[in-house]
Amino acid sequence: MNQKAVRSKLIYFAWLLAFIGICLFAGVILYIQTAQISLTSSLQITLEGRDGNAQITEIKNPDVNDPENSGFYASVVYQAYPASHLSNGQQVTITAHSEVELSRRFRIAASSKSVQVTIEGLNGEDKTTVMNIGQ
Repeated sequence: MNQKAVRSKLIYFAWLLAFIGICLFAGVILYIQTAQISLTSSLQITLEGRDGNAQITEIKNPDVNDPENSGFYASVVYQAYPASHLSNGQQVTITAHSEVELSRRFRIAASSKSVQVTIEGLNGEDKTTVMNIGQ
């Protein structure tokens, strides 16, 4: 190979390496600006019924009042399994589902989307019981 071809290839690889470096730098900057938020660290669970026959009627995240990210929190949907025929001491898995597009728009990365909760506070009479998790 002549020197001109070697020099041309070296310049090409130098530009390629510079481009890759710039892309990595931009990715790191964008990742740093993304907020890490746990969707299950603070929950309010409403149960209706009595011990042994209660059901989860509502799961809310009190962080929905956060003015900066309220649009994102309002779109999060919570599911519980099992959600009915519950009794004290029973384990329930609560899972949060969020929209990927809204996560990108609000620059939010959900760090915890699932949590196991032990049911408590139910008694022998039909009533509404509110459980606060992580507050």
